[in-house]
Amino acid sequence: MRMSLSRKGVPTSSETRKKMSLAKLNRPDDDDWPRLISQSKKGKTKEYFAMKREFRALHHDLMLWSDTYRAKHGKLPSAATYERFVAPMMIFRIKRYLMLKEAIGEDEPQARDIISD
Repeated sequence: MRMSLSRKGVPTSSETRKKMSLAKLNRPDDDDWPRLISQSKKGKTKEYFAMKREFRALHHDLMLWSDTYRAKHGKLPSAATYERFVAPMMIFRIKRYLMLKEAIGEDEPQARDIISD
């Protein structure tokens, strides 16, 4: 049994309480560090989910274009076709999609499924 579970409800000595209060006073910025860590994690999480949303949206747009091209010509477009017929904004979207695919694809199994389809 762990020490914390076995001593649950047992009052601490006055010496231990003094040590605990001194340790609390020695924390940086008057105990703000847990809040700062939490905000940092929230910011990174929001950024990650925003990247995933952008990745899905770009994937959907590129699939629409590829499916339309495949229906019209019977094959997938080549790289040269993209360079000749696609607007510069679409080429930017392709590059952004590939960058997000590389950033998310290794960590996220759902992204791997989208990529492999």
